[in-house]
Amino acid sequence: MTVVVATTQKIKHDDEVTMAYGDDLWFVCRCMQDGCRHRSIQDEQDP
Repeated sequence: MTVVVATTQKIKHDDEVTMAYGDDLWFVCRCMQDGCRHRSIQDEQDP
C-alpha cells in the first residue's frame, strides 16, 4: 500500500502525522480518546 501526503509544513523525522477525516466518517472511530470529535458516535455504537 502507498499513501501520499501533501503538507503545508516540513515534516521532520519522528514527527507525528495525524489525519482529519472531517464530519462524514465512512467508519466508526474506535480510538476511545476522551477528546475525539467523534466520541458521540463511539458511545452510540458501544454498549
